[in-house]
Amino acid sequence: MIDNFELLISGRQLRRLYEKKCEAIVKRYGLRKVEADIIYYLSSYGSCDTAKDIMQLEHLSKAHISQALEKLEKLQYVERYQDEADKRWVHLVLTREAFPIAEEIFQLRQDIVSIIFRGVTDVERHYVLQAAIKMVANINRELERQEESNLGN
Repeated sequence: MIDNFELLISGRQLRRLYEKKCEAIVKRYGLRKVEADIIYYLSSYGSCDTAKDIMQLEHLSKAHISQALEKLEKLQYVERYQDEADKRWVHLVLTREAFPIAEEIFQLRQDIVSIIFRGVTDVERHYVLQAAIKMVANINRELERQEESNLGN
């Protein structure tokens, strides 16, 4: 039997909640969830504005990102520009048309955080967040270790 901790760390329930809450936004704007996620990402992560950044931080495949960016460009929600200092890098920037979508997604995510922490005291929230930071660092270290050992094989 799966216990509550396993459900929490698997993220399935959180993903389901996010996808359910996101349905109205993606339908309204004719987007797929991955495209909405990219809009949110670009609105939230400042200088991490390349397809590679999105791939690394959002754990999306190169193919998904490429297809999503093509559609977002056609819809005029994203523009690409080449880095002046290093022509190999292509930066992505949201257009003004994408700002309302980004704002709706930001608000949706705030609502989800409110739902998750409903009934949780400030002290409990502090400890949960501190534990989450440590757990994510542990996961990232192990993933890096696994990748390094795979390179050595």
